[in-house]
Amino acid sequence: SVDCDRHQMSDQTPIAGSSVSAASRWKQRLRQVRHDLRNPLGEILGFTELLIEEARGVRNLNLAAGLQALHQTADRALGEVSRALTPDTFGVTREALERLSESLEIVSGQILKTARQLTDDSAESGGSVVGDDLQRIRESSQRFRELAQKAISELAVTMPGNLDSAEEPSAESSPAGK
Repeated sequence: SVDCDRHQMSDQTPIAGSSVSAASRWKQRLRQVRHDLRNPLGEILGFTELLIEEARGVRNLNLAAGLQALHQTADRALGEVSRALTPDTFGVTREALERLSESLEIVSGQILKTARQLTDDSAESGGSVVGDDLQRIRESSQRFRELAQKAISELAVTMPGNLDSAEEPSAESSPAGK
């Protein structure tokens, strides 16, 4: 398949103007950042799944709906991280990292806002157990936000310069002087 061919090619073909070890280090760094960002998202997803079941059990449909929205937002962020930080594709550019950073800032803000609202609603209705788990979701979301800001900005700074042009089909299509 095409994906297998691309994967094999990317592992065997050094990026023009760089050593194989630099490309390997870059891929490893992408894998590590992807892993680090996925962890707090996994925590958010796990807690929301547990709370959704609990909310449905006590027939708190408003809480269940809010948790479902929170879960969908975290799941979307997980997909974005997985797609954008896959080291075996040529789509990781500074511009792609900037778009990812902006998107994750918005998503983490949505998660925090929803979790805060659900915490307030839970406190009003006396749901301390739910409130504790919602606080854990907020903490994981805040950790995700901080990690995303730091890690993606570090990736943009440490990205080998020639990776930005890896998507270009040939040298003929690049502007003169590159």
